[in-house]
Amino acid sequence: MTKPRSIFKSDSLETQLQRQLFLVLSLVLMTVLVVIHLSVQQLSVRFVASGLQHDAESLLAGITKTPSSEWTIEESRINSVYQRPYSGHYFIVSIGTQEIRSRSLWDIDLDRLTLQDEVSSKPVIGHFDGPHGQEWVTVTVDFTSEDQTLRFWLAEDIKPLLTLQLQFEIGVILLFVLSVLFLLFLQRKIIRQNFLTFDQMHQAIESFHQGEELIFPKNVPDEVKELVGVIERTLIRSTKQVQRSRTAVGNLAHELKRPLQNLRWLAENSHDSKSDDLTLIYEQLQNLVVRELRRAAISGNPSPGKRFKPKIDLPMFETLLERQYGHSKKLILDLPEGSLPFDRDDMLELIGNLLDNAWRFSKTSIHLTVHPGVSNNWQITIEDDGLGLSELDCDMLTERGVTKDEATGHHQGLGLHICQAVVESYDGEMTLMKSEWGGLKVLIHLPNTANA
Repeated sequence: MTKPRSIFKSDSLETQLQRQLFLVLSLVLMTVLVVIHLSVQQLSVRFVASGLQHDAESLLAGITKTPSSEWTIEESRINSVYQRPYSGHYFIVSIGTQEIRSRSLWDIDLDRLTLQDEVSSKPVIGHFDGPHGQEWVTVTVDFTSEDQTLRFWLAEDIKPLLTLQLQFEIGVILLFVLSVLFLLFLQRKIIRQNFLTFDQMHQAIESFHQGEELIFPKNVPDEVKELVGVIERTLIRSTKQVQRSRTAVGNLAHELKRPLQNLRWLAENSHDSKSDDLTLIYEQLQNLVVRELRRAAISGNPSPGKRFKPKIDLPMFETLLERQYGHSKKLILDLPEGSLPFDRDDMLELIGNLLDNAWRFSKTSIHLTVHPGVSNNWQITIEDDGLGLSELDCDMLTERGVTKDEATGHHQGLGLHICQAVVESYDGEMTLMKSEWGGLKVLIHLPNTANA
C-alpha cells in the first residue's frame, strides 16, 4: 500500500495545486490578521481617547474657584470610576502650580510620565505602558478660564479591550483555518471530479489492451481535449499500421509461392554449374515463406493490443499441429486462469514457434507450463521427449539467423532467433537446456509488465 505523501513533498498535480492554494491562503490570512490587529487597536485607542475628551469636558464644567483662589471640582461632576484606587481611569488637572489628582491615582508615581509642556489647541493622544501591568491611553487637552490655562490629563487602561481584541483575533484565526481546510477539501473534491476523465481514459486504454474498441470519453476539459485527441488518433493509427504490416507479410509470403515454384523448376531443369546455387537459393527462400505462413496461421487475425489468455489461446495448438503434421501426440498443458499482461499475437508467435519445433522432434508428448515465477515475473516452460540438443547447439540456436537445419537439414532451430527477439522486446530471458523428459527444454522469464 502506497504511503500518503505530504503536500510539501509530493509532485502530483493535485498536491501541487493544494500546496499553492495553501500558501496563497496562508499569505492572505497573515496579511488580513495584521490589518485587523492594527485597525482594531487603532480603533480602540481612538474610541477610548474620544471618551476621555468627553470626560475632560465634564470635569471642566464642574471646576470652580474658591474665595481663597484655589480651584476645585464639584464631586457630582466626577465619575465614580475616578474615585476607586487603580480603577483604570485617572485624571490630573494642572492650573499653574496647583494640581488636582483623581483618587484612583492613589500612590502612583507619575514622575516618569512625560506630560506635555506646550499649550495646544488640539487634544494630544498618548499610548504607553502604565503601572501594575496596565496599558494606558492618555489625552492631554488645554482650556482657558479667567485668563488661566487649565490642563487636563486623563488616562484609561485599555488592557481589558486588548484582551477582548485578542479573543476576537483568535476567533478570526480559527475561522480562517476552518475556511482554508474547507477550501482545500473543496478543491480536492473538484480536482478529483475533473480527473475522472483521466481515469476513464486509463480504463479505455486497458480495455483496448484487452482487445476491445478504443473509445475515449467525450466530455473532457478543453485544456486537455486536444491532447486526448492526439493520443486516441495515435493509438488507432498505430494499431492499423501493425495490422497492415502483419497482413502484408502474410500476403507477401503467399504471393512468393508461385515465383518460388518457377525458381524450383529452373533449378531442377538446369544442367549447368548454377543448378546447385539455384537450389540453395530456393531452399532459403522457401524456408522464409514457410516460416511467415506458419506465423500467420498461428497468430490468426491480427489484433494488436489484445491480452494473452493462455487457457483460451493455447489449447488450439494441439489440433493445429496435428492437422499440419499428420501424426498425433500429446500436448500436456498447465495454464493459469485469466489474462497475462502481454500482447496476444506476440505470445502466440513465441509459443507457437516453440511448440512447432517441439512437436516435430518429440516422440510422444510435449509439456507446456505457464505460471508466476519469482521476482515479479511469469515463467513459460516448453519441454519434449525427443533426442534433445547438445549445449553447443543450444547456444547456437539463440543467435540471430542461425538454425539447426543449416548444418543437418533438420528444422529444430527454425525461428528460434525470432522467439529470442520477442523475449528481448519484453526485457525477458530465454534459456535452452536438457529436459528431464530427454528432449529440449525452453525456459522463458518475462517481467510482469502490468505491475511495472
